[in-house]
Formats: sequence, C-alpha cells, structure tokens
Amino acid sequence: ELGVTRATAGAVAAELEALGLIRIDAKPSAAAGSQGRPSHRLSVAEDGPVALAAQVHADGYRAALVGLGGRVVAT
Repeated sequence: ELGVTRATAGAVAAELEALGLIRIDAKPSAAAGSQGRPSHRLSVAEDGPVALAAQVHADGYRAALVGLGGRVVAT
C-alpha cells in the first residue's frame, strides 16, 4: 500500500511512461477473484535508461551496462 489515491498513482505512472521508464499495458486486467475496477499492469521499459555498474579490484576491473529491470545490456 502506497497510501495514495488511484488518480495520483495513475498520474505518476503516466509521467514515468512519458519519460520512457515504464510501460503501461493498454488493456486493464483483473486478478482472478478480485473485485472492483481492473488495473493496468506496469512493467519496466526494456529499452529504457541503463546504469553503469563497475567493480574495481587489485587485478583490474569489470564493468557492465544494466537496464532498470536488472538485465545486463553490455559488458
């Protein structure tokens, strides 16, 4: 529970999608046995931003580009 209204959560999700950070499924879906309005599913944008992760040690270094979902893009 985030403690925010559905409208606030929707506005934040729309902004994150506009920034290319997440994807919002176009068609809402309801979980089995759930009540109320179906929700849109959110997922991390696979083609979104990446972070550089590096490990430096006495013998050298290792580096990788990692996507927001944890997928290694390049080493």
